[in-house]
Amino acid sequence: MKKVVLIVSSILLIITGVFCVNKFILTKKAVTFSLDQSNVTSFGGNNGKITLTSTGGSKTFEYSIDNGIVWQDSNIFDNLMAITYQVKSRDKNNIENESVVLSVTLTQPSAKRTEVYVGVADNYMDQINVSIKWSYVRENADGFYINFIELDSMYKQSTLNAYGKLFTNKNVLIESDMNSSLEKEQGYINKLHTAGFTIPYTSINYGWDIGRRDNLKNYELKEGQEPRLCFVQQGPWVIGGSILGDKGPAKPYSNAEYRSWTTQGDGMSTDGPMGLWFSDQGQMKSGSYSMVKYAHSLGKKALVMICPYGADVKSYTPKMFLSVGITCVQEHEDNDAEPDIWSVFEYATSIAAIPEQKDGAPFNSTTGMAYYLIKHIKGDPNTLDLFTADDSGAITGQGIFDPSVESTSQKATFDQSAPAGTVFHYAINTANLSAWCDYTSVLKATPTGSTAAWTLQFKLADTDITNNVLTSGFKFYQVNRLNPMTTKTVDLYITRTAASGDSNYTLNLELLPHNGSDTMDSLQIMSK
Repeated sequence: MKKVVLIVSSILLIITGVFCVNKFILTKKAVTFSLDQSNVTSFGGNNGKITLTSTGGSKTFEYSIDNGIVWQDSNIFDNLMAITYQVKSRDKNNIENESVVLSVTLTQPSAKRTEVYVGVADNYMDQINVSIKWSYVRENADGFYINFIELDSMYKQSTLNAYGKLFTNKNVLIESDMNSSLEKEQGYINKLHTAGFTIPYTSINYGWDIGRRDNLKNYELKEGQEPRLCFVQQGPWVIGGSILGDKGPAKPYSNAEYRSWTTQGDGMSTDGPMGLWFSDQGQMKSGSYSMVKYAHSLGKKALVMICPYGADVKSYTPKMFLSVGITCVQEHEDNDAEPDIWSVFEYATSIAAIPEQKDGAPFNSTTGMAYYLIKHIKGDPNTLDLFTADDSGAITGQGIFDPSVESTSQKATFDQSAPAGTVFHYAINTANLSAWCDYTSVLKATPTGSTAAWTLQFKLADTDITNNVLTSGFKFYQVNRLNPMTTKTVDLYITRTAASGDSNYTLNLELLPHNGSDTMDSLQIMSK
């Protein structure tokens, strides 16, 4: 009798005469997926998103973004940081039917370096006449800070012209005031343009006015210049400890009014007498942190002023300015309230404007405070050393300061043919060799090559910091601040996975003095 074999999709039919037997051979239709990704919109943020759409199998799926360590029913992964994810899906009713893994990298904007502006109301002729005594600050500050009183009655056009020649970065920030006027502000802008300055930032103290804001933002813009930013300025010691609360005085203006004005402006700026910081009068510290965080919560910029003025605090003297100012910087950083702009501005204080340094360390002067800030942010050459030691004691990269990893002495290797489960351990050392400058240094790592063949773990003491290192970088601050002449060690574990195929792998390590600053030292650890 003739036997007819029909293959219909995944069903094999065996027909003998009039009698038919169905023998089912279920061929596995591979699970595949497509995806959409939304990158992180701000540096260090966590609003990234990956959405998977799967086909195949029984049409009931589960999903993973860590190469199958954790699975979930939802095809949406949100609140993600900017790192590389190992993405795949599988048939929930037949978990062996699994898609291939795909590496998906979410990106984020680059960090922006904190800016430093500097200015003085007194002793300005010393700066003009003996400019060599603040040459580093003149060449490296982001610009000149000046307020309306100086522009009204203190600085002649010739003085402004002289400052225009001294600053390498010819930017200026104008602090105006509701006691000034729209017409006067136009005059300020004209004078500063005549001196050769560009004006990227302005602020209004003691109140707010939309017309004044628009004038400061748009009057006589230079060709191609974007509208200037205009900040709302307030003293953080009069807001009751937090701009978000309503414990500050209702008159002349309430915290609610300042919050509303900040939504209309481009951020917040603070007045900053260090006498009040030292005494914490009026809860100045928490008030300042709150103003920075409130501006950032709106996606706007924040400026914090450091001023030697004592504000009649008897336990403070201008001789303490540098040490108190450094504490102010560190405490803002440690409370996650670092501003986008620091202004070092002297008013109503008998203190030297220069020199900026003595024997390489900052001097207790207005420019000395700016000198510290710029070095703290940009780094002092050859003071940050990134090097590693493996378990055999071999040291790589110590004493070599090269951000481009040109030297073979900055390259460590491990065996790429190692079997699955092999762990390579490295002690990653970050050393601050400066005798005086502290750093909130940042350690960053970027893996390239066969990332599926190797897993990474970074640990500082008992804390897993892997995600930090691989995203925005791990910041050494708070108890981990990189103080002068100290070294912090991070343990790195590189583990061979069971993945087959190419095992070529390179891990690029960078050490920055500060988020947004240029790399000062680097290493490579690679398979060989």
